[in-house]
Amino acid sequence: MESVPKEVLTAFQCAGVPEKLPGSEGNSFVVENIVFKPIHDIERYEWASEILLRMPQTGFRISKPRKSIEEKCTYGGWGATTYEPGNPINGRWSQKLDVCRAFHTAIQSLSIVPMPASSDRWSQAHKIAWQETSLPPTIHPEIHQLIGPIYKKYQVIERSDQIIHGDMCGNILFEAELEPVVIDFSPGYGPKEYAEAILVADAIAWENAPVELMRALPQTTYINQMLIRAVNFRLIVAALFYPMDVVIFKQEYENFVPLLQRLA
Repeated sequence: MESVPKEVLTAFQCAGVPEKLPGSEGNSFVVENIVFKPIHDIERYEWASEILLRMPQTGFRISKPRKSIEEKCTYGGWGATTYEPGNPINGRWSQKLDVCRAFHTAIQSLSIVPMPASSDRWSQAHKIAWQETSLPPTIHPEIHQLIGPIYKKYQVIERSDQIIHGDMCGNILFEAELEPVVIDFSPGYGPKEYAEAILVADAIAWENAPVELMRALPQTTYINQMLIRAVNFRLIVAALFYPMDVVIFKQEYENFVPLLQRLA
């Protein structure tokens, strides 16, 4: 990816030479103490940034959005946030769950305007996982056959929805003597327990956490139902990204099999 355009740096009153941020996906750059990243959904990013700017920070840090000379959090398709030191660490799942709970308590304390609609794959997957819409027929039949039985595990549950961060497991960074930092706010709408369930499912599937980690979730009446929907969400995301690639989908599916077996 090309570097941050000069006019974007100027708009955020930043000078210096952009350098690729280590550990990013190759699309984030740091200049002085500011991180720049291209933004594809401007409306939702601006909405989410206003939440982060108002959010109280107790038990965690966030990388605060910066405003441009136009008083917007984006300029020319780029967003800027204040750099916060931290490193990804596999493990520390109990601490990550504590951060997840603190983050969602903080969001719950805010008055928030409705979330703008989005057609990105994660937003689609949340809706499909919660049966607000269906898995597209363009998905390979074998993928349908693997996802279909998961819905048979569903039970009707009571829901108390709020804005959630739907991708926390790998987006909580650690730095000695500092509170953990939450990055890459991925907003969704659902129960806060669902956000915790996604974190646990991801840890089991991708960070080799023991299946017993599911016991760290609050043992409420519907917690297994949250886990079932969390696993389904991740598999639906994979299906939307690779709708006709059965091999890649099955590789992702296998990561979640131990958890699915416990949720039988």
